[in-house]
Amino acid sequence: MGYASVSTRHVTAVVETRRATLTIEIRTVDLSDHAPVDARTLSEDERARAARFRHALHARRWIRARTALRLHLGVALGSPPEQLRFRSEPLGKPMLDGTQAHRLTFNLSHAADMAVIAWAHLPPGLDAPPLLGVDVEAVVTVPELEEVARHHFASEERAALLALPLKERTLAFHRIWTRKEAFVKALGLGIGAPLDRFAVSLDRTVAHVCRADRALFGAPEAWAMAGWEPSPGYVAALAVRDAGGAVHFAGGPALEAPLPSVRC
Repeated sequence: MGYASVSTRHVTAVVETRRATLTIEIRTVDLSDHAPVDARTLSEDERARAARFRHALHARRWIRARTALRLHLGVALGSPPEQLRFRSEPLGKPMLDGTQAHRLTFNLSHAADMAVIAWAHLPPGLDAPPLLGVDVEAVVTVPELEEVARHHFASEERAALLALPLKERTLAFHRIWTRKEAFVKALGLGIGAPLDRFAVSLDRTVAHVCRADRALFGAPEAWAMAGWEPSPGYVAALAVRDAGGAVHFAGGPALEAPLPSVRC
């Protein structure tokens, strides 16, 4: 059976681990109404969820994102997309079910007309499966920016953000937010995660975890992170824990590896 094509852009991230190389594939997906809607690969549960959206636009975007996820993961696993089975961890992080869960890790994020999908085959030789999280946000005005930062950002993040000129704060806010979201999504934590117990860098091209509560999140040096702008008006971030190495990117927008010497 043929399926409608999915409009995507391609980025490859390579994490050099102590024992193996973890290649993280990243796709940027067009969710706008210029892209087709084809729900044939979705499960009955997914179609039912799409039907529960109040607005048809949101339903179409969700269908496009899930269809793209199934198509890309199906290709990666050599499996028909409609045969993939998913489950959710207790706080909602989606995972592959069955034996496929031991072969591949993934994460999905979508905002407005864009989705970002990241996945990696799990190579042998890792001490523990790496945790992967990705987030994308549309850059919009945040009327209560200082209030949100005060309640959800670490002290050094707030200081760095508020030290910027007013005209630069909106984009910088979204850089911090996507990096923090990617971090907690990698861990499978919900919106109640203590976001002030870890800090990420604000630099436009160099993203990394500056500080983290080790008991809650693991050591900062266990994390690799990247941030980029996949398209005008959007900011994205990737976070990986327990990969054992730094992140290197090729084949996409200019992204930099995290540098431990960069200050928050």
